[in-house]
Amino acid sequence: MVEMPLPDEQKSNTIAFWDRIGIGASTLCLIHCVLTPLLLGALPLLNLSVLHDERVHQALAVFIVVTCGFALIPGFRRHRRASPVGAAVVGVAFLLAGAFLHGPPWGEALETPLTIAGGISMVLAHLLNLRLTACSDCGAGAAVRAAGTGARVARTATPRE
Repeated sequence: MVEMPLPDEQKSNTIAFWDRIGIGASTLCLIHCVLTPLLLGALPLLNLSVLHDERVHQALAVFIVVTCGFALIPGFRRHRRASPVGAAVVGVAFLLAGAFLHGPPWGEALETPLTIAGGISMVLAHLLNLRLTACSDCGAGAAVRAAGTGARVARTATPRE
């Protein structure tokens, strides 16, 4: 007999899916930004000059931002914690600045550091969201969900040391 997941389980699975996609895309962005300058001399020999094209960087940044929305908005609605959203806002700002701000007064010197900082921040945002969404009793988030359904939230006492 096949068990159908409950609606909350389906939501958690969907959020986790998008968080994992976001982690993968952000990691790919980090690898791209670190390795491209190192391989810059070899790109023509390897016929990989497309990796240095700004459109690749911009498309990857936009994909990461869209993925962020699919994971973090439903995740926030579930756990009601601001830390993943805050990390994502910082990450998105850095990623978009690195991808789209070029030339004077910015120059290309800031592109790689901004993108690396943004990628790390996005990975952390998705990891936080994944962890908080997977939590079965996330404090305030669980109480808000229970209040919306009329259910009671059982609280367990935690011993203080």
